[in-house]
Amino acid sequence: MTEEKKVTIDGKDYKVSDLSEDAMKLITQLTLVSNKKNSLLQEIDILDRANNSYTTMLKSELKINE
Repeated sequence: MTEEKKVTIDGKDYKVSDLSEDAMKLITQLTLVSNKKNSLLQEIDILDRANNSYTTMLKSELKINE
């Protein structure tokens, strides 16, 4: 037996088959936005690490030249 797909919003389950076409489009958009946000947060994390690394290397370089 196949269980019907559901989506949970604010703790309430909704059957996908009961949703309007507009609701499904909005869910798709929310999913895309959420995925993009997560991707950007990962990119920010990488850039923060690079920034910290470059700052550390610069501080080291400045100590060598004192």
